[in-house]
Amino acid sequence: MHPPQSVEILVETRMKRKELLEHQAGFCLRAVIDVPALHRIGGSPDVVRGQLEHLQQVAKRPNVKVQILPLDAALPHDQLPPFTIYRQRGEPPADIVCWSTSRVVACSNSGRT
Repeated sequence: MHPPQSVEILVETRMKRKELLEHQAGFCLRAVIDVPALHRIGGSPDVVRGQLEHLQQVAKRPNVKVQILPLDAALPHDQLPPFTIYRQRGEPPADIVCWSTSRVVACSNSGRT
């Protein structure tokens, strides 16, 4: 269970991502989801079905790419926790990497040239 402050940050991040996907020209999202994550969606069968249908609909957008990582895919031994890379085009361009574990949500901004 996440502390309330952490939940607020997660919700704000997701809402901002949704806003950018819908209204920011040039903003793209690429998600790689491992198969077990699709089996860990919490809730009733109707909730799970709704979540999967939403994922399928969003994946049809031209600025969204969803890939499913199969169970038999080879992973590096030092696999990192889930992370998101936000690439900001413009001046100055920047890559922002956000990752989360059960205890922390962190972001790092590394300017690009």
